[in-house]
Amino acid sequence: MLTGGPPAWDLPVTVRDDSGRVTDARAATPREIAHLAANGTTGADEASGGNPRSILVHWFAGVCGLRGVVRVAADGWHVGINLTSEPACGDVGMPRGVVLTFADATDPGALTVDLDEMRISENDLQPGALAFLGGGNEWVGGTATSGDAVVVWRLDDEATWWFHSFGIGSVIDVAVPDRDHVYVTVTCEGHDACRSGLYRVDANGPFELLRPGRLFNIGFRGLDGVAIVGSNDTNPAQTALIMTTDGGTTWEPVPTQCPSRLFLVDAVSVGAKAIAELCVGGAGGGSQTKALLISDDAGRHWTVRSTTEREGGLPFTGTVSGFDLRPDGTGWLWGPRAPLYETEDGGQT
Repeated sequence: MLTGGPPAWDLPVTVRDDSGRVTDARAATPREIAHLAANGTTGADEASGGNPRSILVHWFAGVCGLRGVVRVAADGWHVGINLTSEPACGDVGMPRGVVLTFADATDPGALTVDLDEMRISENDLQPGALAFLGGGNEWVGGTATSGDAVVVWRLDDEATWWFHSFGIGSVIDVAVPDRDHVYVTVTCEGHDACRSGLYRVDANGPFELLRPGRLFNIGFRGLDGVAIVGSNDTNPAQTALIMTTDGGTTWEPVPTQCPSRLFLVDAVSVGAKAIAELCVGGAGGGSQTKALLISDDAGRHWTVRSTTEREGGLPFTGTVSGFDLRPDGTGWLWGPRAPLYETEDGGQT
């Protein structure tokens, strides 16, 4: 992995070699690619220094196409460049490049170099959130190998997966209440072009930042939704719940009532003013205290629906990170160290 290119260009690039032919890789220097600024081509040339095994792979991209993956195919003769993009960027182009050193002398004219700024390989994404609407409408959020917060999706079972990058960071959660509305929470890592917060895209339009700040798990049912804000850790005072009834345009705080020594980890909208929240305790030995609470009046009053202390209730074994509960009483509970649990009675068992 190339952890940085020319510092002024902010060019972290991942180089992947599926052929076994590449022995070394580095970012090209400004001097090596300065002569390419005039023609804006994508291709391969001899690298400076006279080493017949070193090839300069170069491309021309907008100021936002700074990160991505350079992949040498298994045949060793095809190089694919997958770039991410960032919101609110201009179209001014600049030359980019990496120098690949092969195990044997290589003719740059024999290499095929393709630039693709609209696709991402499934191998380039570490998923962190999933959302399925049915009918082949699927959304996956996570972090790309470039370090970008990325959401990828496909509609109507089409073969192509499309993607959008928010900049350096991670996608925390994705909610798809219906075909025309998608909500994504993003946490950024200090990169100027990335803004943490809740985003919405309507009917394949652009992603709109609805609420900036640190938001974590979200749950929508139509236009009704809830979101966890603040520092999602073991201090309940630093985690809060907010609620919207207009698709995320306006929000109101919601009182929560996690039992003593438990903290809020996830919440979902079950319907108009109906909310379910999942509270957990510190994990130890692969187990965790858990409680599921229900409110039918936007958080004014809460009822404990299930706990790990009740027979047939929430499982004590395993650590969980999220759940979903539908108005018909069906729901699921999951986590990094727990199997997938299902309920058909509103979370009682």
